[in-house]
Amino acid sequence: MILLDISMPRKDGITLYQEMKAQSLIETTPVILITAKVLPSEVREFKSMGIAGVIAKPFDPTTLAQEIAKILGWQL
Repeated sequence: MILLDISMPRKDGITLYQEMKAQSLIETTPVILITAKVLPSEVREFKSMGIAGVIAKPFDPTTLAQEIAKILGWQL
């Protein structure tokens, strides 16, 4: 599982995701995005790109593992 922030210093998370996907580096690895703005239309767009889910910032670090598990259908 890869957790990518959309807002990063040199390259945004979407661009990095697209580059990794184009190079077949993440074919079977689920990717979750972290972002400060979560609009339903963007979430639909991300899902159509193959993104597993989106976590809104700020998030509670004590429940982050549970949020990731819920998105991926994993049991903790």
